[in-house]
Amino acid sequence: MKPWDIENLKLKHYPHFDAELSKKKIAALVENPERVSTHPFHPFLYFEEKYKPFRPSGKPIKIRPIRYACRADSYIYSRYRHILATAYEKLLKSNGLDKSVLAYRHIPLKDSGAKGKSNIEFAKDVFDKINEVGNCVVVTADISSYFDSIDHAALKSMWGRLIGKAHLPSNHFALFKSLTSYTDVDYKEL
Repeated sequence: MKPWDIENLKLKHYPHFDAELSKKKIAALVENPERVSTHPFHPFLYFEEKYKPFRPSGKPIKIRPIRYACRADSYIYSRYRHILATAYEKLLKSNGLDKSVLAYRHIPLKDSGAKGKSNIEFAKDVFDKINEVGNCVVVTADISSYFDSIDHAALKSMWGRLIGKAHLPSNHFALFKSLTSYTDVDYKEL
């Protein structure tokens, strides 16, 4: 996995509760565990995305809740996502699962640089493997509202194990609290 790089970070310009930050200020924030520990995370802005998936007529429009973080919070989330993803990739590889687990991972296409596999490439891989193996069973799972129903104590414990700590350090705990005890503000009402 490539290192997290402030120079390639896309700056956020959307409206939110905080002002835009320079790359120097972003680095000073996200690279300092003490600052992350005491960072006052803002409420998420909330709106609903409505869409009609391809399906027979008469089926209802789907509503997808969207919440997005303010700029500073988003940069912190990005940095710590990279820290956790790097540890997670190492764990998957050490357990021989790096070719099996697909969800919420960036798996690059061969010789494509930064471009990651899409659902189409993953499906082709599965069908190629089925053709190679022959008679077999394939298991997939998609749990509705999965992240809304995760046991927070279990999540906290697994997060600590992932980074090799019995208890989350204060900077990681600040993120954990911001993601499990968040508030949101309706974008349209605001």
